[in-house]
Amino acid sequence: VHVLLEPRIGGPQLRILAVAEGLRPLGIESVIILPTGSAPFQRLLESRGFEVLQTPLHRPRRSRSPLVHLEVAGKLPFEVATLVRLLRATHADMVHVHGLYQVHGAAAAHFAGLPLVWHLNDLLLPPFLVHSMAPLLLHRAAAVIVVSEAVRRYVFGPRGGGPGVVTIYDPPVRTGVEDLGVAPLPGERDGVRDAVPPP
Repeated sequence: VHVLLEPRIGGPQLRILAVAEGLRPLGIESVIILPTGSAPFQRLLESRGFEVLQTPLHRPRRSRSPLVHLEVAGKLPFEVATLVRLLRATHADMVHVHGLYQVHGAAAAHFAGLPLVWHLNDLLLPPFLVHSMAPLLLHRAAAVIVVSEAVRRYVFGPRGGGPGVVTIYDPPVRTGVEDLGVAPLPGERDGVRDAVPPP
């Protein structure tokens, strides 16, 4: 089960689709959990025959207002509890989350007793937060995947996190949703957004 806080189409979303389609011939089905609301990635997944579950999920945002962050933190326990129920209902074998700040799925995997793959995509979070979370990743995740050596060094420093951290380079992707047969909703700028958008 993939848990994703950002339902628009970009590199991580297309990677999820590619992995899901690659696993299907092996008899492994992927379920993707997205925030509530229509979005290009949801429509793309459904057009390819994948099960999409939706539930309210609030992601961190770039803001100096403590109220914004308190709202996300206040809703986190309830959203994690809902994810745990969904993971159990789907009889998931493992959980795959995409991005360091996407802690909802990681916490739900812990409480559901499922192995976790944590995929690190970018350098968006401030260093003090990244370095404080690095030990948690190494302790909690069954595997950590980074998309580049730069991401590995940014998160884990010169030691690189050890043998449990694997670098897998993403192939170049086209992110225009028209290329995928999914029309963007009004104002979606072809369905592409930064991983942590401004409020």
